[in-house]
Amino acid sequence: MIDLILILLLMLSAIGTGREILRRGQFAFTNPFERATFAAGIGYGSLALTMLALGIAGVLLPTVVAAVSVAWMVAGCYLVGVRGLVSRFRESRFTRDPWRLLVGGFIALGLVLTALKAAAPPHGATDPLAYQLALPKIFLQKGFLSFEGTITGALYPDTMNLLYAVGLALREGALAQLIHWNTLFLCVVGVIGFGERYFNRDVGLCAGAIFLSMPLVTVFGTQGYIDVGLCFFQFLAFWALANWTQTRRMRELVLAGLLAGLAISTKHQGLATLVVAVPVIVYVGLRTSGRLISGLRLGALFLAIALALALPWYLRAWFMAGNPIWPLANGLFGGLPFGSPVILSGLGSDSGLLGGWISSAKWWTSYLGSMSPWSWAFLKGGLQKATGIHFIALLPATVLGWRHPRLRRLMVFCLCYYVIIICALHMNPRYGLVLFVFASAAAGWAAAYFSRHEWRPAALVFRAVFVSTLVLNVTWQYSEFERVRDVVFGREAPSQFLRAREYNYRVFEFANQHLPANSKVLLQGMVRGFYLDAPYMWDHPHQAILRYDDYTTSEDLLARLRELGITHIARVIRVSDARHANGFPQYFLDPFHESFRQKYLKLLYRDQMCVLFEIHHGNGS
Repeated sequence: MIDLILILLLMLSAIGTGREILRRGQFAFTNPFERATFAAGIGYGSLALTMLALGIAGVLLPTVVAAVSVAWMVAGCYLVGVRGLVSRFRESRFTRDPWRLLVGGFIALGLVLTALKAAAPPHGATDPLAYQLALPKIFLQKGFLSFEGTITGALYPDTMNLLYAVGLALREGALAQLIHWNTLFLCVVGVIGFGERYFNRDVGLCAGAIFLSMPLVTVFGTQGYIDVGLCFFQFLAFWALANWTQTRRMRELVLAGLLAGLAISTKHQGLATLVVAVPVIVYVGLRTSGRLISGLRLGALFLAIALALALPWYLRAWFMAGNPIWPLANGLFGGLPFGSPVILSGLGSDSGLLGGWISSAKWWTSYLGSMSPWSWAFLKGGLQKATGIHFIALLPATVLGWRHPRLRRLMVFCLCYYVIIICALHMNPRYGLVLFVFASAAAGWAAAYFSRHEWRPAALVFRAVFVSTLVLNVTWQYSEFERVRDVVFGREAPSQFLRAREYNYRVFEFANQHLPANSKVLLQGMVRGFYLDAPYMWDHPHQAILRYDDYTTSEDLLARLRELGITHIARVIRVSDARHANGFPQYFLDPFHESFRQKYLKLLYRDQMCVLFEIHHGNGS
């Protein structure tokens, strides 16, 4: 429960720091939800940039990070002025209306349940335990932004990962997860403020409830991924841009550029922000001044600000691997080899015209089901594509408000970003969550329209149906939390919880307790290295540092392991069929690996899932 207190303090500190920065920039906001969301975004951005500076300076050590973070929190909490913050939220007074109170209550309950779920030790998901949480832990161990050449995402932009480093330095993985949950919380608060600014309070509340009801948000926003964090910064960037189109004040455009830069430096998919924003800026500049050069200058200013924030990450990848977006597009940049030729060398044969933006007929027929919002609604693509039913139920009703310019522009934006998801983001809603923030606002307009319909029976029926969906969603969120309830409330020890749920936790626990300080471990058949304290590397088939096919004898492999400093091997006993199909050996059935084991490996530990070997120069036992 300490983690829940700390995340509250971190959020208040971000709001306080960001509010002071925005105050000095003389930014104006229309409601407390908008003000708090932008302040938190700028505040968290300032913290991430501070961690980046520590990483570049080579002092990204746990004690330094913790000390700097505590100082930042103290200053932020002093600046936030909690009493003033509460009084400003009371100004909205949406709780005086029973309907708003009901919807707001479901939002609050959903946020509490998801926060409690996020407070459990990280478990189950591969990406956080392999990349998003594992890399910041390695950075803290080494004190700088190291390059782990066998890890797929080792050189991706790491803004959210640096925030996770704060959580790991202050506490453990649960606090890092809660930082990601906090961006979910801020997206919900933000979409309420967005709806209130551009429509009315009913729209904002319904939009917040709809976004929080997305299954993929409930699942991925409570784990140590970075997708909701990317969504948060993109949302703020587009929102600031929308404000600029109204006010035409240069500071709003600068703010949009800063937030777009934070989005790009969170994940490569943040580059889609530029694809949408720059044409809008050029068009608005042209329409305002009547001169194309004015629009181009504004677009160039926005682009320069955004890319300046992201530039350190791309330079890091370029210098370390010869490819600014390593390991993607190595066929174009010729960087350090990693990955399959199809991924690295460009587009496939059915990619269509204009670099894939105009897709071929074969492409459309192959992926029609995958890109359908209907299939996303009913989980046909798995949880990372599970958007829920509200969008397919309510978005068609937005045609009733087509005469409203703001709603019309919102729907055009959603359509454009939907095309980006289809053509550039692998048809995966998880990579384009910002679309669903704004789609929630549009669906929220439809929900507010029907809930306040002039024909009272229709309004009551809609309210009953809408509330029933919220009840079902909260029930599901509770069932998700119930699985981790005992460990969150302290009735189960984290180690006991993880032994039962993480297949390699027990072997890592043994390794952490018994391996010498100078050990380095090769992970065979596994990539989730977060719970291993010793330095390690993958044997993933796509990495180029250790390729088993390059060695014909056990002695050759032993010599290579010595070069790499490998002293121990942690191995999955039986590699899954999926991993085996992707190129991992079935080690105990592979003659080459069995010969090596018999000659040079000494068994230290074994459980039902994993084994730990020491590289030994006598016969194995």
